[in-house]
Amino acid sequence: MVLKKTPFTGTGTARDLCLPFGEDVYPRYKKWCDDYFYLKHRNEQAVLAGWFFDDLNTPDFDHCFAFMQAVGKGYTDAYLPIVERRKAMAYGERERNFQLYRRGRYVEFNLVWDRGTLFGLQTGGRTESILMSMPPLVRWE
Repeated sequence: MVLKKTPFTGTGTARDLCLPFGEDVYPRYKKWCDDYFYLKHRNEQAVLAGWFFDDLNTPDFDHCFAFMQAVGKGYTDAYLPIVERRKAMAYGERERNFQLYRRGRYVEFNLVWDRGTLFGLQTGGRTESILMSMPPLVRWE
């Protein structure tokens, strides 16, 4: 079964985790995700759902650290029950093909658009280290 929804987005966990830090936080990071993880050459999102932030440094260290702690704990608390509920679900060729297809989109994004990957490759970084986040198997469609 290919699942189309995640409890981490929209009105779920991610939004709830952000609310104590401001009503604008989740919508801003959701838009950032949608804008950043976009495959312009395919006119589609590179990720199915999510939110994104980078270089978090305002208003101050304590605020940012509290936010990161809340996100880390919140995701752990939310994710473990999901794994428990889904661990016995069927997983076959259809699901594996979908996983490999989505991984392919991730690789496309990383090699074409990701600013960290591009920076590393353009400045003579160690290629093996830069590409370490790439999945070992993908599917192209």
